[in-house]
Amino acid sequence: MRNDVVSFRVQQILNQPVLLRCQELTNLFNEVDSKLLKECYPVILENIFGSPGWGLRITDRNVMSMEKEAAFKFLDPMGPLFGLTYKLCSDFYLKYELPLNLLPAKLTRDLEKGVLINSWYCERIFVDPQTRRATALKLNPFELLIFRFALHLIPHTQRDVWLESMYLQLVERYLCHFLPCQLQSAPVEPHVPYTPLSVQGACLSQPSVYCSPVSKASLLKPAGAFNQSSGATTSLHSQHNPLAEIWRTVHIIHILMDIWLSYDDEKSSLSPCLTKSSSVSSIPSAEHARMVRAFLKHLHYFANSACSTNPSDMDEMKRMVIPMYKSKIYHFLSGCIKSWPYDHSFRIIMEAWLSYIQPWRYTNYANYGIRENHESGKPVDRRWLTFIAEHLPFYGCIFEQILRRLGRIDLSILKNAIMLHRVCRLISLEQLKSIISEVEESLKLKSVVSPNLRYIDSTADNSAGLKIQVAAQSAISELEGQLFVYKPMFSHEITYQVRHFLREVAASRTKAESLFEEQKKKPRSVGFWAVIFGFDDDHAEEYTVDDRRRVVDILKNCYVIICSVFEVGYC
Repeated sequence: MRNDVVSFRVQQILNQPVLLRCQELTNLFNEVDSKLLKECYPVILENIFGSPGWGLRITDRNVMSMEKEAAFKFLDPMGPLFGLTYKLCSDFYLKYELPLNLLPAKLTRDLEKGVLINSWYCERIFVDPQTRRATALKLNPFELLIFRFALHLIPHTQRDVWLESMYLQLVERYLCHFLPCQLQSAPVEPHVPYTPLSVQGACLSQPSVYCSPVSKASLLKPAGAFNQSSGATTSLHSQHNPLAEIWRTVHIIHILMDIWLSYDDEKSSLSPCLTKSSSVSSIPSAEHARMVRAFLKHLHYFANSACSTNPSDMDEMKRMVIPMYKSKIYHFLSGCIKSWPYDHSFRIIMEAWLSYIQPWRYTNYANYGIRENHESGKPVDRRWLTFIAEHLPFYGCIFEQILRRLGRIDLSILKNAIMLHRVCRLISLEQLKSIISEVEESLKLKSVVSPNLRYIDSTADNSAGLKIQVAAQSAISELEGQLFVYKPMFSHEITYQVRHFLREVAASRTKAESLFEEQKKKPRSVGFWAVIFGFDDDHAEEYTVDDRRRVVDILKNCYVIICSVFEVGYC
């Protein structure tokens, strides 16, 4: 079968309903040599993940339909689309161009300027030989598929954030498959050989700015175990390549981090060559924030499943993933919390933060979605001391942002009162305050640490405390800058802000009590259809009496918790 015949048949199939598309594409993939489909591959991906695509973000995962089931099976990691992708990957020289203007604005600017680009991009950037400007990424079929899947979320169209969409279902499925959370996880299936770009010899000639000393840092530099730099000269067949079994895991984490957690704080300095499609708001949608939360939760399950006995390459990746990306996670969460424009959906980004700073909730993947809330009420074990020290600004600095935000909204509204309740439930966790206080107290110790924060005199008194000090100081310097002055979460300055916030809570409680009394006095209306069918009209009201009572109870409880945790008297 000729290429033009295959292309014509693909176009015919893509014009059919989704159910028939899945069936006919599956048959085509089985009948035709994959070499004849390589030109059609990006067309198929555009049809699925473009606009409007297959409606993955508006299809309810809980609504059973033949089309939904067929699409999910077709897009499954072990399904026909990935099967074709892996066949195409066997051609090491097959690369597809992804225009830079499809990427988030900040990532596009960095790639154009050649700044802060690690070897992953250095080896994939395509520079127009005439203009000598970076215009696209050269990607293998698997990389292109994951990029298109991740970018499908980026158009910030406000959708029903509470919809359990098929896209969210696919996110969970891909994370479960490519980031396995079982102890001594088996390699990702199916086995697909990995060949570094240096072995392929496929790198294009590029200006040296894209391979600067900064940019040549390995994607996985912290442990130095998985260097992908093109300077490797050892034969793939003569030495074990640690990326052989985990390359898909590495690529997916890297792509999702750069696409979903790319926070742009330069709103007004977009590159002049960006197209209109890339000049989108730097604030993600609530749907986007919800996907990020699912991703961060899974990262904790992934990291917490690392095996210490006879660790595999996947176990090494599990141990490295949180330290490697915590800076990107921090700037995304901090930036979004600081500038989130909508009160009604602020809870989504706040819950992403709450999920990330409570890794103890995500230690057993068998409990996924079942016992997470139960785990959230347990005392915080001291084994999380190092994590808290290494993430101190996540607790102290972002808590201060949350406090200011909650002080500006109407807490007599139920959904806002629930947000305050979530934060109070966190700060009241047994032993959490003592652990944070211990870390903050370590910052006052006389430092016997070298200027680069890497050497500690282990013979010094309180060397354990100094190790915690180093971890906390390094976190503050990395996340907020070397000149940043950290304000302890339980310092007098923060306590003063807490006192002011308590006055706002008290005022909101008074208002809530007044609304509760008014609601009790309202006559209950019974409509015509209620008389006929036996239901009442309470569902049409914004708040019921029970809702009003619940707000009063929540605010009373939160007021007591805050006073207790911060040791302040009732205002």
